[in-house]
Amino acid sequence: MSLQRFAAAQPVSVFNAAILPLAFFALPSTPSLMALIFLITGLLLYTTVIIRRQHVASHLLLLLLNLSVASTMANLGASTTALPSAILSLGSGLFRSLASSFIPLIVFTLNATMQRQNIRSPWLRIILFPTIWTIAWMTLSRNSPVGRLGLWTPLLGDGAYTWTRPYVGLAGVDFVTGAWAILAAELAGSWIQGSTEETVHGEASGSYLSNGNGDGHRHAHFLEGEEPRISYDEEHAAHPHTTATPSLPSPHPTLFVLLVALTLPSFFISPIPLPPHSPHTTPVGVSCILPMHRSTESTSSVFDQYLTETKQFASRARIHLWPEGAIHFDGVPARKIAMDKVRETAETLEIWIGASFDEPDPFAGKGSNGREGVRRNGMALMGPKGEVFEYFKRILVPIAESYSHQPSPLLPPLATISIPIPHLPRKKKKNPEHRPVTLTTSICLDFSQPLPILPGHPSLILAPARTWHPTIGHAMAQLAQARADEIGAAILWCDGGSGGVSGVYGAGRGDGLEVAQTGNGGTWITTIGVPFNEGSGEEETAKTMYGRMGDIGSFVVLMGLVGLGLAYEMGMMWWSGRRSVSGASGQADSNATWSKWMARSTGRLGGGVRLAIGYVTRRGAVAREEQTRPAVPAPQQTNLIDMGD
Repeated sequence: MSLQRFAAAQPVSVFNAAILPLAFFALPSTPSLMALIFLITGLLLYTTVIIRRQHVASHLLLLLLNLSVASTMANLGASTTALPSAILSLGSGLFRSLASSFIPLIVFTLNATMQRQNIRSPWLRIILFPTIWTIAWMTLSRNSPVGRLGLWTPLLGDGAYTWTRPYVGLAGVDFVTGAWAILAAELAGSWIQGSTEETVHGEASGSYLSNGNGDGHRHAHFLEGEEPRISYDEEHAAHPHTTATPSLPSPHPTLFVLLVALTLPSFFISPIPLPPHSPHTTPVGVSCILPMHRSTESTSSVFDQYLTETKQFASRARIHLWPEGAIHFDGVPARKIAMDKVRETAETLEIWIGASFDEPDPFAGKGSNGREGVRRNGMALMGPKGEVFEYFKRILVPIAESYSHQPSPLLPPLATISIPIPHLPRKKKKNPEHRPVTLTTSICLDFSQPLPILPGHPSLILAPARTWHPTIGHAMAQLAQARADEIGAAILWCDGGSGGVSGVYGAGRGDGLEVAQTGNGGTWITTIGVPFNEGSGEEETAKTMYGRMGDIGSFVVLMGLVGLGLAYEMGMMWWSGRRSVSGASGQADSNATWSKWMARSTGRLGGGVRLAIGYVTRRGAVAREEQTRPAVPAPQQTNLIDMGD
């Protein structure tokens, strides 16, 4: 038996065996685009099969367990070291894997259920899954305690589509992933289905996922329990006085061309970072302060090491950033003494120091903060003229920080500093020229979610971090790069964890990397070029579309794409009707044709939503009824293909 016929005869066994390795390679901390497409393709095919079978809930539960186990195994190193107890860490990782796998199964089940509603619009039928997939991750990333960390969003291998980030954020690559998967699933489904259809018809036809191509042809299905439907031609033959729906072109080539066309802008984006010294850039020297041998004897000795290291490199960079939680304060007096020293150093050496610290929350137990003894994680930026801003972490690591720390309700600050730059050779001035550089900041896990819409456009984001494993460090660095790309800024990512990944990422960095360092390799320094405009209104004109509108703009673009496809199909139907009929009555019939078609498609789509919502309830009722009903021998019947289970 060929692989094609075996897959058609035993789909459940084949997909169950394939899902585990596919999920293992597709669901590490940094998912890749190609691996995710393969996994989603398999899940689309599998849910299409099991949605028509009895005991679908047990099939979905088994699938959920397979995905969770594979995801936990793929992140085993990071999962076992996240918390002090290895057992607690592993349990936390398994729970996270269950939660992150449950949402995709809902999307797959909803898509498979709605596809059975015989949606008349070919474009709506094929664009349905990418749309639901994108909206689901947009919603979940805003409400998950760890944002997009651990979700099914590609962070690697999506270089051809990263140019979409300033326009639609990471929703763009989510849509691309779902669209490529739906095309691959249709192709693979047609290949599997061909082994049974050749026996009946001599040729393969139709859509595997939607049980019909909508062009009036009826075909056999190898799916168990599927009842034949009345095709458009048969319906018209039964009612000869009604107007037949004009056939529409297949949307698959259109979607394929769209996905390929979306890669074209990447060929025109230079992979070379912006030059630091040019009339259109401002050279900014930045450093990540990481003392090689940090003392753990006392807070004062650790603080002195960071301050001494900062003074040592003060002449080579203007902005110096300390990693997350560099200094641990036990009270307000200790914090005041240390920050006064940082302020004096910044004023004396005319530099900017981003001092990160961990301190008791002075507002704990007061007002809305009912918990006492909690701490907060913050960063204060000191400059030549004193404190520039102070910021506290908004998104806390579950369990590790959520019980001992208090999240901040305040949005990231935005401040403009004036940096002196060397004169160009043609300019001769006594005093150095100063150029404005707008800064903002967030801390580590804050970058797992999109940054809030800011009143202006930052040129540089200061990002102290501390991760516990190289895979988590790499994932957070990729998310930080995505956040910087979304708002069109560069980001100084300073990770003080033992396996942390540090560097300069974001807009103007070409392929997204200026400097990279894994682990505590010591302090590093680089000079980057920040875009500079001498014209007025620079801050407002530099804002990206996503920086202005956030996920609302992404949703509008997504709905516009769906609407354009529907409008094109309606126009094709109207034009086909004009060519096939003549006269006023014929025109009226043509208009009625595509109006009825649109009403039927939207009506069936709404029916699919209602059916999906009540699906679990009905299955549960049927299962309870079968348990109370006495067993009855099944009648003998002959199947074309033995599906197996």
